[in-house]
Amino acid sequence: STRTPKSYENNSFSPTAATQQQTISPPAPPAGPPSYRTIIQKLIKDNEPQKLPQLDKVLAKYNGREEELILKLDARYKKMKQKSDAILQDLETSEKQKEPVSLAARSGEGKQSLEDHGGIKQ
Repeated sequence: STRTPKSYENNSFSPTAATQQQTISPPAPPAGPPSYRTIIQKLIKDNEPQKLPQLDKVLAKYNGREEELILKLDARYKKMKQKSDAILQDLETSEKQKEPVSLAARSGEGKQSLEDHGGIKQ
């Protein structure tokens, strides 16, 4: 009978493993452009996140006309941003134009000065 030497008994080397080649998967292809759904979802999420539950309904309505939907949403959100920016600018302008009222004016001590300049008359 042939006996395997002790030095080879616990060796993990096997002739079949040595002849098998490691399979290496090819690199992933470069990411393509985002899908219409991804673009529309991002537009809605960034501007009107409360409307995200309606995404599938909107996509079904514009099926085959996704580019039209993207253009409409883009125009809508630009207009909304312009309005928002205008409101913020108006608020900032009105805040800058407000002058603090002095304690003297609040207590009535400034009334005489206003009367002298054609303001409040009692």
